[in-house]
Amino acid sequence: MKLKTLLVVALTTLALSLSAESAYQKKLYQIYEKYYTLFKDGHSHGLNMTESIVFAMDPEAMTALATMSALEWFPINELNLYIKQMERELAQAESLMTPEERKAKAQKDAIKARQNTSVGYLEMTIQAKLMQWAVKGEFEKTTDYQKRLQEEGDSLFAATCRDLFPESSFDVKPLKYDADSEKYDFEIQYRLRFGGKSFTHKCTATIPIDVNAARYLNQNTPDIKIVDYVWGEFENNITPQSYNITINEKSYWATTKVADLIVFGTEVFPDIAELQSLSYNYSELRRQRIQNKAHLLAEIEKYNNRMIKQDSINQYIIKSSPYYRRLPEYMRKDFIQSYKPRIFTEDDDIVYIEEYYNEIQINNEQFSNTDPLLPIKQYLKQNDRHRFVEAYFEEHPDSAQFLKKEWLEYQCICEFQYIQPFVIAYLDGKVDSSKRKCREYTWNRYSKYYESKNAFDADYDKGIQTIEKHARLCETLDTKVNDIKTYLNMPKVSSMNLQGANNNHNEHIENIVKLYNELTDNSIYQEKAASVIIDESEKTQKEYVKNGNLFTSKAEFITAYFNSNYKKILKSKK
Repeated sequence: MKLKTLLVVALTTLALSLSAESAYQKKLYQIYEKYYTLFKDGHSHGLNMTESIVFAMDPEAMTALATMSALEWFPINELNLYIKQMERELAQAESLMTPEERKAKAQKDAIKARQNTSVGYLEMTIQAKLMQWAVKGEFEKTTDYQKRLQEEGDSLFAATCRDLFPESSFDVKPLKYDADSEKYDFEIQYRLRFGGKSFTHKCTATIPIDVNAARYLNQNTPDIKIVDYVWGEFENNITPQSYNITINEKSYWATTKVADLIVFGTEVFPDIAELQSLSYNYSELRRQRIQNKAHLLAEIEKYNNRMIKQDSINQYIIKSSPYYRRLPEYMRKDFIQSYKPRIFTEDDDIVYIEEYYNEIQINNEQFSNTDPLLPIKQYLKQNDRHRFVEAYFEEHPDSAQFLKKEWLEYQCICEFQYIQPFVIAYLDGKVDSSKRKCREYTWNRYSKYYESKNAFDADYDKGIQTIEKHARLCETLDTKVNDIKTYLNMPKVSSMNLQGANNNHNEHIENIVKLYNELTDNSIYQEKAASVIIDESEKTQKEYVKNGNLFTSKAEFITAYFNSNYKKILKSKK
């Protein structure tokens, strides 16, 4: 279909859409507009003028095309629900149809029998691209727009046909041989791939071959190749019209006739749209590709040699890695998979060679950035975080020290209670720096147990366990100081003379002395206890007021005061 014809059809369709419409047509337009914008942009909205022109050409086809981008907005399950909802609304709208419209719909349904054909899919895709191209740009001058339509249309049509024509593969199975006519019946299954869409056809073909080749087929099960084929059209499907088949290194040229070709069935996954007829011969482009076979084979050989060399390097990297050593013994073989080169010859189908060449082109783009340890790292990350972090620390000792210290600033967060999940999150860039407040939070909680921030920081850098241990000790010592105060506040104890208390056999005084001596190893809390004793004991307080200035601290005074030789100590001080 020429571009000018397409444009005439489009403009005629638009003019008709703007004329008087029936209630059914208006309802259809509303439904398709609603779901077209939903599938195209993720939400329903009105159409602008440019969209309206293109949409009016074929609302149903444009809505179907919009579903191609719908997965960008909706999960597949949700998209299917929207499609079913649209189908229900369309079915309900049929109640508005006039008798004439019901007749027209029956004719349209007959045309749609072509929808599930490869020819129809190819035409629909080409037509959609041309319709989009034919829309005037928002900032395009009218003169430039008209010039573009006149000068670029035919070349664009040809290029679009060439670019969109599908890749193909064949599976050939011999059925039976007629020795009298020297013809062999074959079952041929061929698959056409349009990007993500595929059409699989199964047919029979009768090919003239000699008796020796037939006998060879009967005794062997070779991989039969079909090459150098010319495409045609049969029952609205793209079909190999003539081709070369190789059997036991001998070529046979066959021409498919309608009488020899029976299509058993079709498995298709196309989008739905109203289709026009299109037949496109691909033989010229096919021959061009076959001429490139030698070049592709040479490039594949270079790739194989490079990959074999790189594989040897990768094997050494993997086996000497700390990650590999931490894999379970029985799993190591799963991560050591040597490169196996794929070898092609001149007899192989160009399609298979091109497919593999395209694959290695993708591999080449990723070649320099491939980490052979990546699968092992991913496995350990997901299944054994402890061993992954161990291996990472062994591989990066400098980073290990940094990460261990950095973890302390986040470990109060529940998910980072242990270092392994923190390290993995940090390496994956998933640590929120705004939550780096664990030291501040812990200081606010435990500051009452420390004389200074420096003392707290020293313990914090050793881990939260050190701080918690220090806090438990301080609470125990506080309890001892409070118990001393409790004993001193018992009846008559506060008025008793505590001088020489070490040798006093009063039960309460013995307890006070015992608790005080248990604080000897902690000067801060011994000083607190000494202050309590001085404050709560009348005679001790008087003595401290009188002679306390001779001692460096309250604890030194109380220690001397409890001693039976207190007077001698006091005399030596004077």
